[in-house]
Amino acid sequence: MGVDPNLDEVIVIADPNFDTGIGWSRSGGVWTFIGGKAHFLSLGSGGSLYQVTNFLVDFSYIATFTLSNCNFTAGPTIGIQIVIGGASAGIFNTNGTHSVFITPSGSTGAITFLDANTIAGDSCDLDSISIQNLSNYTQQELEILIRKPKYVNVHEAVATDFYQSISCKKDNSSCLISFDV
Repeated sequence: MGVDPNLDEVIVIADPNFDTGIGWSRSGGVWTFIGGKAHFLSLGSGGSLYQVTNFLVDFSYIATFTLSNCNFTAGPTIGIQIVIGGASAGIFNTNGTHSVFITPSGSTGAITFLDANTIAGDSCDLDSISIQNLSNYTQQELEILIRKPKYVNVHEAVATDFYQSISCKKDNSSCLISFDV
């Protein structure tokens, strides 16, 4: 068996399930590692969880992460902000698996989770993170990834409420189908 030509597509994240916290750096005293999760508890003064990895400027990536036990004050600008390679991918404040598309623009190769306008006592758990390099996909495939039809029926009427993404490699060697159920 040869070397998998798609190995470079998955970005290696140390401890992506937060079992030990090894490889992750923290600032501001708001992140702890408890029970296989990175737990965020706002002190009202900011803070971050980050890891330096091998992002390339001007390459496209999809980051998928799961939040649980979220308890934030109301507002769309309050929660956990994700920054990849110096580019912000948005603020998240709801439970569930989230996927974001991003093209790093800066020289930093870090993935960072930041306190975004929270007040003391706001909290959330970060359960897992994975990142995939999308540079080998065509523009048409990326457009398919971004579209999210309301319902998708799967083999023999098994259904999901919303589908997150579907794409295939240029050479049809593999497909990625992710569901948010």
